[in-house]
Amino acid sequence: MTRRRHYSLRQRLMWSYPLLGAAVGLLLGVVLFVVAEAMERELMDAYIEDELEHFIALVDHDPTITEAHSSRWQAYRMPPGEEPADVPGVGDLPPGVHELSANETTYDIGIAEHAGQRFYLVFDDTDFEQREQYLGRAMLAAVVLAVLLSTWLGRWIARRVIEPVTTLSAEVERMERHAATGLPVTPLAEFGDDEIGALARRFQRYQARLDEFLRRERAFTADASHELRTPLAVIRAASENLLASPRLSPDLAVRVQRIERAAIDMSELLDLLLMLAREQGSEVPTEHTDVGALTQRLIARELDMARDRHVDIRLESGAAPRLAAPEAACALIVANLLRNAREHAGDSPIAVRIAATRLCVDDSGPGIPDGERERLLQRGERGNVPMSRGAESGRGLGLAIATHICARFDWHLTLENRAEGGLTACWEFAREGRVSD
Repeated sequence: MTRRRHYSLRQRLMWSYPLLGAAVGLLLGVVLFVVAEAMERELMDAYIEDELEHFIALVDHDPTITEAHSSRWQAYRMPPGEEPADVPGVGDLPPGVHELSANETTYDIGIAEHAGQRFYLVFDDTDFEQREQYLGRAMLAAVVLAVLLSTWLGRWIARRVIEPVTTLSAEVERMERHAATGLPVTPLAEFGDDEIGALARRFQRYQARLDEFLRRERAFTADASHELRTPLAVIRAASENLLASPRLSPDLAVRVQRIERAAIDMSELLDLLLMLAREQGSEVPTEHTDVGALTQRLIARELDMARDRHVDIRLESGAAPRLAAPEAACALIVANLLRNAREHAGDSPIAVRIAATRLCVDDSGPGIPDGERERLLQRGERGNVPMSRGAESGRGLGLAIATHICARFDWHLTLENRAEGGLTACWEFAREGRVSD
């Protein structure tokens, strides 16, 4: 399959002028040559016919005249069947004006019949033919000159036209680099009062509004992080104190441990959300996560949270992948897949399959209708399928956040209905440099 070559706007402008110049020059040259040839033919025919009629009139006035000569032509009167010696082969031509070549000479010959005689007027057209060749060469040279001139003009115009666009592109790229590295964004270079200048100023105003929005968002994120860490720290400290109390009953100790675990999970989730809120190119914390061990802990937590219901979650592990990613990011994805399966599976078993390249969760619930699977991966979208008894309806954020995390780490999240009923949700993490067994 042939790859299509792409040309820049400057290249298209630069080549359009030579092509246009060549086309116009060639068309103009052809038109001029054709018109000149037609006018010459018409004038030459009229001239030869006039001179031939004049010679016939002279013969009518003086029947003894058999020839006449001038510096350019010779006229003859001959009986039928005879022809001039200097242009053989014209005796069989019909009356009229003819063009032929003989002995490297071009002739225009006028033939007429009058009073039983044939009259010839032979005009030496060699000089005119040479002038036509000179004219053709001159027109070809003009076309070549037009192509060269249009090429130079095309380069000059392309440079003048594209230079402001190239400058604007370089300025935008500079602003993007500064924004990605956290440096303050400096204003664009000054442009003229033309359309490019107006575009640059509009872009500058839009960029200023965007920078202000990002500044406010980062400030809000930092403030929210600071405000949320304090109550979480208080909850964790209070849980540790309660667990250290000898008077705490075993039943209450289990509940306090769940509170402490939830506080720890919220702290990790808060760090993860703050990381996702930062710029895409910002550094990701270096950490390796054992997917198998993490999944076992999350399954145990799901079973503990659903002790009032009969929930059967089976783990089928055929590999032990380790991901170069924060554990909180992996935990959020697996927890969302487990929670969605638990909410829709009812009393049917749930299977969790771990392979070297993916983790899949199979349930036997009602599945998802065609056309809604992509929608459910968007923020705020919830399915229309019934949920299991006792399951809490979410706000449609879990799968959307999981999809956001997958996009950040170059992972992929898919939802597919099973042929035997239910849904298979797969987290695909096979990327070069991401997985190590």
